[in-house]
Amino acid sequence: NKPFVEKPVDADNHNIAIYYPTSAGGGCKKLFRKIGDRSSEFYPDINEVRRNGSYIYEEFVETQGTDVKMYTVGPDYGHAEARKSPTVDGKVERNSDGKEVRFPVILTLREKEIARRIVLGFKQQVCGFDLLRVQEGDSLISYVCDVNGWSFVKNSRKYYDDCAQILTEHMLAAAKPTMFRVFSTVNPLMTTMEDPHPLNKSRHYCMERTSLTIGAMRNSCEDRIERPRVDSLFEERPKSLTMDS
Repeated sequence: NKPFVEKPVDADNHNIAIYYPTSAGGGCKKLFRKIGDRSSEFYPDINEVRRNGSYIYEEFVETQGTDVKMYTVGPDYGHAEARKSPTVDGKVERNSDGKEVRFPVILTLREKEIARRIVLGFKQQVCGFDLLRVQEGDSLISYVCDVNGWSFVKNSRKYYDDCAQILTEHMLAAAKPTMFRVFSTVNPLMTTMEDPHPLNKSRHYCMERTSLTIGAMRNSCEDRIERPRVDSLFEERPKSLTMDS
């Protein structure tokens, strides 16, 4: 029954439709990727679902006018931001730099557990997903409406610093695990992710004084990093930085 949401099966197709019941005036609101300062438009005369493709239908839930965008790096790290929902009036709020206005969000324990399960379930350490917060009685219930692979925060220096640290430790620990012997951010990551070549859980890792910059390319890679080249980082390492057993 209306209202409901109509989403294309093709994840790259962002033309989503919301159909409203006649008791609420009917019509259809079409959501799309931002064009200028618009993200949706309402069409009062459209009441029939589309027949020219494959779609997923979901129950429409009322939020408080915001969507929560969640970005994870492993099961134990997440960054969350809220933005005005495109279903409100379709107008994109932008700051003086032309960026969409977003606000930091404090996650509940349940939302943190949701993030952890998504990372482990999809086996996708770097990913993003959308949360809808719905008021049900005295409780605020969160629902996941989309999971997006390989998503990054648009504009947050701290997020990228944290992301680079975690990914660096993870890659170095996987390439040369015996070099790391004390606790670091990668320890819970390595012991909770399902790994086809699991490491000894008694090992602990640290970055010591190593500092690396990792560039993550979504669609292309200018230079392929091979394991022997990563190993050379440790072979050339000054003895003064090596920790005793």
